[in-house]
Amino acid sequence: MAVGGRVLLAALALVMATVPAGSGPTGPGASPVRAAAAPVNAPQVDRFHSIRTFDMVAEPVRLRIPALQVDTALEGLARQPDGTIAVPDNPNVAGWYDEGPRPGQPGPAVIVGHVDSVNGPAVFFRLDQLSPGAARLCNRPCNS
Repeated sequence: MAVGGRVLLAALALVMATVPAGSGPTGPGASPVRAAAAPVNAPQVDRFHSIRTFDMVAEPVRLRIPALQVDTALEGLARQPDGTIAVPDNPNVAGWYDEGPRPGQPGPAVIVGHVDSVNGPAVFFRLDQLSPGAARLCNRPCNS
């Protein structure tokens, strides 16, 4: 949305590693994955490494940033004819660049939203107050 001749947006690159809940490989010929037992006195968390990869991840539908009290639906955004990324129509809703990686896939998932509008503060009004490492939660349709 143009305000005073300027487009006010905030872009947030999210690289979110998520591991969906599941019971392991499925399908014909799939065999269960068994983890090697760790020594009793070694913390298993420090030794965990998933052998599964997730090339396809469900589309994100919601973004939450608790430190900023942000809880917004996400809409898929493509490129405009001039090559720029589209922006959300509603200043209180964020969008994700659907031609790039989705949150949970390798690479930066690009989330965009307005900082303000003609009606006042918008979804990312307080984004400049976000501390490095602050929690950013992105939900998929299955609420994972």
